[in-house]
Amino acid sequence: MVLIDGKYFLYSHMEDAENETVEFEGQLFNKSDLSEETLEWLEWYNSIPLEKQLAVNSIPAELYTDDGAGTVDADQENNFD
Repeated sequence: MVLIDGKYFLYSHMEDAENETVEFEGQLFNKSDLSEETLEWLEWYNSIPLEKQLAVNSIPAELYTDDGAGTVDADQENNFD
């Protein structure tokens, strides 16, 4: 495991790692865990310039990760009546 910017990443040194994984916003995903449609979307997304990537407002559900950093509404936090 490697800690980068407060997030843990599983690191393994493999010669074929580039062929088995894809990157999305700093996170690596196993290609075998993703659908063909998501892999095609990632190929497209990674091929466009950064300013166009920032304008993309929808990503495949397979790429959502739960980092446990949920938000709490201050009004909800104190409503235990």
